[in-house]
Amino acid sequence: MDVWLVFRLVKFVGVALFAGGVMMATGPRSQRERLVAAWGLLPLGFCLSGAAGYGLLKSTGGSMGAPWVGAGMFASVVALHLGLLGARPAQRQAWRGIAARAALGATIGTMVGRGGGSEWLVYGLLGGGLAAGIAWALGRGLPVPPADPAPDAAALTLSRFWWWARLEALSAVALFLVYMPLKYGAGVVLDGGQGWFGWIHGLFTLVFLNGLADARRAGGWSAATTATAFVAAMLPGGAWWLEARLRRGPAAGA
Repeated sequence: MDVWLVFRLVKFVGVALFAGGVMMATGPRSQRERLVAAWGLLPLGFCLSGAAGYGLLKSTGGSMGAPWVGAGMFASVVALHLGLLGARPAQRQAWRGIAARAALGATIGTMVGRGGGSEWLVYGLLGGGLAAGIAWALGRGLPVPPADPAPDAAALTLSRFWWWARLEALSAVALFLVYMPLKYGAGVVLDGGQGWFGWIHGLFTLVFLNGLADARRAGGWSAATTATAFVAAMLPGGAWWLEARLRRGPAAGA
């Protein structure tokens, strides 16, 4: 099978998972159901669609510096962040859901209008506006999720967060302690100079960083601990060290 078709298929699956994650995480479901969607479908869809999109650009000779690429990534990160926060019971949950769906619509619209010129901007604005309008029209906002928190919400949040943190740490080790030493020390380029190691690490890091706010709340972390987690994400294996350190203390939570 042509590699381009493989990337297209993975992209389709990733976008479907990401869209489903946004809708479920910000919808009127129980908190446990929202958490499962927020920490399962959302990050998985984000990483799959991001990796496949990168592969499509590389296979077709596209440029990562194209304006529509940056706009689409920005919109998808906003949707990811709001979707992760959407699992929390909150008074303004409906508006958070509208914003998340608007960002999702902008992401998809930008991808549709990538052809050239300013089409990406037009389609992105139309997609985001249409998604927000539909969400608002359904009862003048999204139904507010149940206010009763799930009894295992904190443990579930931290458990899912640490799984993604471990992947981020593994990708950092692969990039900084394997890929780069081989490339600059031995002249061996494992991905043929395509930048796959850095891109995958970047996707995992975005999931980690966007999940910090939720993990901090679930674990009762101090500002200093959260700042330490932010720095740990930049170091090879830093998330592993952070998890081990927190599990030894009262803020472990999971």
